[in-house]
Amino acid sequence: MQAVLDAKRQNLVKHVGITSHNPVNVMRALKRFNFDTVLLPVNCVLRANRQPLNDYEPALKLARERNMGVIAMKAIAKGPWPEKRSPTTLGINLSIHSERDRRGTVVHPFSECGDGRKFIRLATMMLDAAERFEPMSHAKQKELVSRFASHKPLFPREASSK
Repeated sequence: MQAVLDAKRQNLVKHVGITSHNPVNVMRALKRFNFDTVLLPVNCVLRANRQPLNDYEPALKLARERNMGVIAMKAIAKGPWPEKRSPTTLGINLSIHSERDRRGTVVHPFSECGDGRKFIRLATMMLDAAERFEPMSHAKQKELVSRFASHKPLFPREASSK
């Protein structure tokens, strides 16, 4: 890490970011270093099922305080993704509405879409939802998140699924 920070001071690197699926690890890193961006899981299921190992809110709060860029991964995830399941318009719309309303959060859901056709279909659905976006009140966001309380969060993973 020291070499990366030295490279930034020497203007060899313009921006330095941190990424992890584990918000606890992100917080440890943010407390030690002043990053430009943070990439972490942010979605309705995690928010509805907060646990110490998946609660991203403290990391988002610290990132906002430091004026860091925030990139949300897994934004449209409604739980572990079985092989034969495809994303639904409902899930995409709900995630766009709930996460895009969070100041400074960028939704970037395409990292796991290896198949180009799936990527194009998912990108089209995301763009359609984004074009229809309207900010939600806090009450509406809370009601939306409550719909996901029964979903199984992606993180933390059980030891047997690692």
